Amino acid sequence: MKALVAVNNDRERKLIETVLYGDESVEDIYLYSSGDEALKGIKHHKPDAVVMELIMPGIDGFTILEDISELKRKLNMKVIVIAAVKTDAIIEKAFQLGADYIMIKPYDVNALKRRLMDMYNTGNVVESGIERQINDSYLEQKVSTILNSTGIFPNLKGYKYLKSAIMYGYKDEEALEGVTKVLYPRIAKENNTTGDRVERAIRHAIESAWKKYGGNDFYTKMGFPGKDNKHRPTNSEYIYAVLEYLKNTIISN
Repeated sequence: MKALVAVNNDRERKLIETVLYGDESVEDIYLYSSGDEALKGIKHHKPDAVVMELIMPGIDGFTILEDISELKRKLNMKVIVIAAVKTDAIIEKAFQLGADYIMIKPYDVNALKRRLMDMYNTGNVVESGIERQINDSYLEQKVSTILNSTGIFPNLKGYKYLKSAIMYGYKDEEALEGVTKVLYPRIAKENNTTGDRVERAIRHAIESAWKKYGGNDFYTKMGFPGKDNKHRPTNSEYIYAVLEYLKNTIISN
């Protein structure tokens, strides 16, 4: 598959490129940061799939969709549009102009890849049409999956405290500047306990999980050394690692 990615933000564009290249069916990826160059690239390279931001420097995504409508139909080209807003009028217009799928920011870059591959491999557009994943419920689910993957389960007292700490850290980076003085007291207040007890419960959860599951594939994926290293992650190390993993898989505004 030949894919073209037109996204203004350098980090976002690079992350999409990295994730797409992780699939063996992707042969070439063409990268652009402006609408003008993206339109020229689409006409020149004739990609099988396009991932493009709706608002870019130069011409916008709507203009591109209008201009490539005939080429898109001729090549059966699939187009995923990334939008920073979910106004019904904007979404409706994008679909009318030929968008096959819309990702609303913030979004999971792995979900974008799955949608693109589904469309490319089957030739069909998934039924839902719009990816509306990233809200508190989705974020909580994703954090729970990570905790479980590292051996931290709901039966451990520190589980809910860790989940709260990670969600707070994802939404408010300033809270991470004072884990002991800010984050733990905030969680303690919500749970009618003390910051010291929150810290101990989180430490116990990480210690218990590390003894059983330390060094597994998910720990390695988050950048921790193998179990033979003998060094369990500290509370802060664990929280920061999970947050970094989330930030590298979720694209925000």
